[in-house]
Amino acid sequence: MMKGWLRRSLLRQMVSYFSGLSVITVSVVAIGSYFHARSSLSTEVVNRLTVATQLKSLQLQKWLENQLRDILVVSQDVEIQELLGQLLASDPSQPAYQKAYTNLKKNIGRISLVKPNLGSIRVTRNSGFVIFSSTDSKLEGTYLPLGDPATYFTSDRINTVVPNFYISPRTNKVSITVTTSLLDENNVKMGAVTADFNLDYIDALIRDNTGLGETGETYLIGKAGTKTIFVAGNQMEPKDPSRTKAVYSDGIDQAIKQQSGFGLYNNYAGIPVVGVYWWLPSQNLALIAEINQDKAFAPADRLAINILILGFLSSSILLIAIYLFSRQITRPILAINTTAARLAEGELNQTAPIMTEDEVGVLAQTFNKMAKQLEISFHKLEEYSQTLEQKVEERTQELSQTLAHLQTTQAELIQSEKMAALGQLTASVAHEVNTPLGVIRSATGNIIATLKVLLPQLPVLMQRLNPLQQAAFIALVNTSLQQQQSLSTKEERQMRRRLQTELDALGIAKAQEIADQFALLRIESSLEVYQHLLEAPDCDEILQVAYKLVQQNQNAISIQQEVDRAAKIVFALKTYSHRSSETGEKSLIQISESLEIALTLYQSRLKQGIEVIRKYEPVPYLLCDPDALTQVWVNLIDNAIYAIGKVGTLEIAIAQQAGKVIVEITNSGAEIPDEIMPRLFEPFFTTKPRGEGSGLGLDIVRQILRKHDGDIQVSSQNEQVTFSVIIPLSKDIKC
Repeated sequence: MMKGWLRRSLLRQMVSYFSGLSVITVSVVAIGSYFHARSSLSTEVVNRLTVATQLKSLQLQKWLENQLRDILVVSQDVEIQELLGQLLASDPSQPAYQKAYTNLKKNIGRISLVKPNLGSIRVTRNSGFVIFSSTDSKLEGTYLPLGDPATYFTSDRINTVVPNFYISPRTNKVSITVTTSLLDENNVKMGAVTADFNLDYIDALIRDNTGLGETGETYLIGKAGTKTIFVAGNQMEPKDPSRTKAVYSDGIDQAIKQQSGFGLYNNYAGIPVVGVYWWLPSQNLALIAEINQDKAFAPADRLAINILILGFLSSSILLIAIYLFSRQITRPILAINTTAARLAEGELNQTAPIMTEDEVGVLAQTFNKMAKQLEISFHKLEEYSQTLEQKVEERTQELSQTLAHLQTTQAELIQSEKMAALGQLTASVAHEVNTPLGVIRSATGNIIATLKVLLPQLPVLMQRLNPLQQAAFIALVNTSLQQQQSLSTKEERQMRRRLQTELDALGIAKAQEIADQFALLRIESSLEVYQHLLEAPDCDEILQVAYKLVQQNQNAISIQQEVDRAAKIVFALKTYSHRSSETGEKSLIQISESLEIALTLYQSRLKQGIEVIRKYEPVPYLLCDPDALTQVWVNLIDNAIYAIGKVGTLEIAIAQQAGKVIVEITNSGAEIPDEIMPRLFEPFFTTKPRGEGSGLGLDIVRQILRKHDGDIQVSSQNEQVTFSVIIPLSKDIKC
């Protein structure tokens, strides 16, 4: 519906197209600017975060080195070594021990004031027992072995020490504990100094987000057993128990895998951030700096919004100008359109107003010229229309007469070709008719001659026979008339021997002669039925009379068969010679019957040495012109017989396939050369000698099949030539 609304107005189309183009342009510019600004901001933020992490990692490294040096200073202080020597050499109950303990506590307290990052300082014997603690006197006298979680180091390993961060069970905070040896003037180990570092400075250092904005955050991550925890810098309160819980994010996971890099991901709290993560191998920690993506990319968002606002404002102004300009263009076009509509309604004197001198004005002038020419042409057309109907009627009548003449000529040509073929068939048809006539003449002669003898003889014979013999005589004749099968010579000999044996068993004289008579009558049933006849003295004469009566029935059957044969030939000849109606009336036929009519006409030529093979599949009745279709089979069979010569095979197959009846006529004659194949259906083209063929047979076949919406195809291979006739079945006929 929207598409149709646009198509009906050029003005709407122009405004809509420019609107769409403006929106697309502004959107592309805004999106491109947004992503370019986002990329630039991302690079700038990553650079800031990288600088921050590098500075903080250097400060962290320097702080750790300073703390370790402070512990070394404490362990190498001469006064502390002397006081420790006195504590180790004295009993705690002695005044010298008490004095040395007090002085050691003062010295350590003084150092703690100067070095506040050294939280708790403990002095331990070589055996592991604490002899001094600056913060918790309860630890004195207890056994605290050196080792995990404390980090042991010496002055020569100060630059390679990797501190161990752990969660203190007393404070539930991340802590570092370091230990170094106390040596006497002979460099003999007297004990060890252990200190717990105060990590508040590190926490403050890492928390400082100067230059990173309000959402900037830096923090240290370390491994505490199997957990990844915050070491410093997290914005949670130091005493918050969740601070010691395991934390995860893409940046944390990559850093803990000792990888350094940057990226966009969700931080430990699920907030999208831009982050830089550094692995600090000397501290065995990960330093991570992050800024919220919303804050980092806010300038890009504002830029895109500003561009969209400015772009759409500019587009709106441009659209107003385009609308006004388009109206100036479309107004004269609409005027031309209005004039054209009036011309279409029949007002041929209309002209379009010329409003401009540009291309549209030229179009209006050209349109007016066309309108004037149209008016002149219309008047001329009215004059022509007055005489056109008469001319069309005269021309139509001429074409009708020509078509009728053409149809008549075509029908005469087909009939002429049919008569030519019929003339060639006359001799063979005459021979076929003479054969049954000869059989009929011979059979009637036998009947006449036999009746001349039997008519006077039969009444006398019947009077001589008693009633039982008459009944047996009549039964004998009736039984013989019912025996129609013919016997081979061997079967006939076997019958005679069987009959003679049975006659001998009955004690009949002249058993052999009587057995011969019964064999001629084809009597195989028990002879006891005819015993009254067999006992008659003139039995031989009675059987001869019975045989002559039966022979007349056989003569009558032969006459009937030959009459049917002659009638079939005459029917085929009559059907073929019948002139097809010019209207081409169609009727339902069984296509095999049409083929058999054509085969009957050529029976005399076929039986001289050509074997006919029929492969008829059941097919529905076909709605066609029967006479025309018979003409098709006659022409194709005639060509096949000519190609075969005297001896060969003619195969005719009928099948149904895909709603069509297909008839294939295959002969064993010579193959058709490839150069002749394309010309087979040309009118007047023939390969027969002059005077034997007109060259119209196959052309007529093709014309007839086209009238039936059919087709004919030919193939020549394997010393065989096949003509395939294809005729579609009518969809409206169900048989």
